[in-house]
Amino acid sequence: MVNKHEYFHGTVRATVEARPAHNRLCFNLNVVLGAQLAGNSCTGYTSDHRVLNANSYLYPDMTVACGEAEFSDEQTPENLLNPTFIVEVISESTANRDRGEKFMRLPAYNNI
Repeated sequence: MVNKHEYFHGTVRATVEARPAHNRLCFNLNVVLGAQLAGNSCTGYTSDHRVLNANSYLYPDMTVACGEAEFSDEQTPENLLNPTFIVEVISESTANRDRGEKFMRLPAYNNI
């Protein structure tokens, strides 16, 4: 299995492998959210799509971009630059980072 890594404020960090309960919850959220997005100008992305903000490359569990999604052109895969809505499924092992330093780095937070 290939592990994803996030680049967070100058540091490369391996992401924690998701447990089955986490994956089931993300799947169910994708199904529900996907149905809600059908037919409007918003597009959803799974946890495999990277979000770029400042000096950080992050993988939220789910991301939505409304209107025209903007991507960085200089790298492959392209990084989403303008998420509208970001979902992180919180677990005991990731709660502090997801609610703290990672949350503060996400572009949607910085646009509030």
